[in-house]
Amino acid sequence: LTDREDELLALGNACLASPTVKLAAISDACWREVPFGIVDADDALTFGRMDLIYREDDRLVIVDYKTDMVPNGVSVAVQGHRGQAEVYARAAKAATGLDVDRVVFVFARAGGAEAAIPKAELSSPEGD
Repeated sequence: LTDREDELLALGNACLASPTVKLAAISDACWREVPFGIVDADDALTFGRMDLIYREDDRLVIVDYKTDMVPNGVSVAVQGHRGQAEVYARAAKAATGLDVDRVVFVFARAGGAEAAIPKAELSSPEGD
């Protein structure tokens, strides 16, 4: 990895400079690398880790860092991660009882550009 040190630093710095990550940093409730497990309607179990969650008022914001190449822009790239956002939102709601306001994807290779999937576009945690 030492031959890619500059690239890795640039990717990390791009994420840290994103507006949503800056908001998380000043939040009174912020968690990194949050493990989860959730069972879906077909009794399939999904395990994972959410990169970052913070509380904004009485809602949660989930942040996920991406290293995707985004030749068509982040608004197109985020669509490929919609299922992931829905799983994260269901898991966070089930674990905390708090609504998820949005899931924000921070695209490191796009200079930390963000694309969010708001609550209104996420499936209901109860599946209805």
